[in-house]
Amino acid sequence: MKPFNFISGENIRKKVRVVAKVGYGQELSKAVIYPPEKGKLRIVFSKPKQFVRAGQFCVFYKGKRCLGAGVIN
Repeated sequence: MKPFNFISGENIRKKVRVVAKVGYGQELSKAVIYPPEKGKLRIVFSKPKQFVRAGQFCVFYKGKRCLGAGVIN
């Protein structure tokens, strides 16, 4: 994902298990976010997601706290 933003303003330094949502109306799903490399953030869902397209937003949460979001490319 690029661009992306962490609410805290600080990038993660190790992989983090989260729940994430892609696009409007999708359900939260388990995923893992990996530390940014070359300005991009990688998120891997535990189950494949359908209808994911470039330009959509992905929002990720740790518990009830929003960690951040990014644009899928």
